[in-house]
Amino acid sequence: MTTFNLESVKYTFMEAIRDYTYPQQTLAPDSISLNTVGVIVQPLNIFSQSISNYGIYVSGKIGTPGQLTLTLKNGDTTLNTSAISATVGWNIIPYTNSDVISSRASSIVISGSVDASNDYLIGKDAVNKYFFNGTLNTFAVAFTIGVNNFVYKVYPEKEIDAGKLPVIVVDIVGRPKIQDKYLTGDYAWYYVNIQGQIYSKLTQELDKLAYAMDRGIFRDRRNFADSYYVTPGVLSEITPVRPEVYNRNITWTIRQLIARE
Repeated sequence: MTTFNLESVKYTFMEAIRDYTYPQQTLAPDSISLNTVGVIVQPLNIFSQSISNYGIYVSGKIGTPGQLTLTLKNGDTTLNTSAISATVGWNIIPYTNSDVISSRASSIVISGSVDASNDYLIGKDAVNKYFFNGTLNTFAVAFTIGVNNFVYKVYPEKEIDAGKLPVIVVDIVGRPKIQDKYLTGDYAWYYVNIQGQIYSKLTQELDKLAYAMDRGIFRDRRNFADSYYVTPGVLSEITPVRPEVYNRNITWTIRQLIARE
């Protein structure tokens, strides 16, 4: 049981949404042999118009393989290709681009000069937590891409211009009821509505983000501290809020057991 804290609720939802929408997969309990696979293609959704770096995790090396080649693609467009002498651990490539098409399904392509005696073991997360549009047998490589924060638990102080979209704001939008658990009133079920408000220039991006957010909340719901009930609510229609900017909202209801102070 807990005393109710609206700030904590918003933070919990914000972090769960970030886990499923930010392009990163940072756990590496497993490995992929580059020699066995040949070329690894990690699909991802950047959901940002600006990036500052990208990289992958190498969990091991066999022998002395040649250079590792990483290619970052935005749709069919190659943004950057780098050949590196990869080391065990994170291999991050500085690369700045502020003209990325955020709605495109993108990818990191991993290749290299390897054989059975000289191989790279690429870090892989068997849990496959990050959301991406791919088939069931696509890889979940441990990767990261530097993007601007776009998920907030309060509205940004400055107006977000179209070049900084998409933006997601998590907020408390309703407290539908309190239901006493016992006649004494010492404990009560406290119901709260949380809403994720999505803003984008692209209607198809609104749909992708809404799906990713709902999936993230659903999969993490049992890990939310003191929340015994999390269920999806209304998914709003797409609405223009100003020229070339659209909005869609998705709502959840949570129930917490609250002790009387």
